[in-house]
Amino acid sequence: MSLLSLLDPVLQATVSVKIRCIAMISSMDLQQEELLSPLLEELRAGERVLQAFCRDNKTPFLLLRVGCLFGEDASDETGFAGEILAAMKKGQSVPCPFSPDATFDFLYGSDLADAVHRLFNLKAEGIYHVGTGHPVTARALYELASTAAEYEGTVKFGEISHNCDPRCGTLVRQFCGWMPFTYLRRVLLPF
Repeated sequence: MSLLSLLDPVLQATVSVKIRCIAMISSMDLQQEELLSPLLEELRAGERVLQAFCRDNKTPFLLLRVGCLFGEDASDETGFAGEILAAMKKGQSVPCPFSPDATFDFLYGSDLADAVHRLFNLKAEGIYHVGTGHPVTARALYELASTAAEYEGTVKFGEISHNCDPRCGTLVRQFCGWMPFTYLRRVLLPF
């Protein structure tokens, strides 16, 4: 089922009730044309549908673009880091499609929730990039995961570039005083 087919019934349901704001969590990868895929194009279309709906219905709209999300159990096979770690724990070959110098911003789920909470309380509208501002290279990510999983295999890196802007999150910090507290290294290597 596509994102777009799910949006219309939800939006139509909001017409009959008074809502304070419609918020959407999206991806920072929409900024990099070379990474666009059918899924990301659908996400971009979803952003536009929501923006148009909110404009037409005079409803505040908050769009939060994030990089890679992770949670307390980063090894649960979800997300980019979780998939890598799970494969390493199983002793599987773990090729990386990205170049060793590609960068990613890993944001802890509760840090994102805090940003959303703060922005809602200040009645923020518009587009905000929410990130730690501390990008991790693909090489560092795989080395960190290798250490956490006690993986002794080698990683073959690809050539796809991915660049995370280290300034992501600056506007949120300035607007509402938000800052991230949990970094990927602390969750993967707690001691």
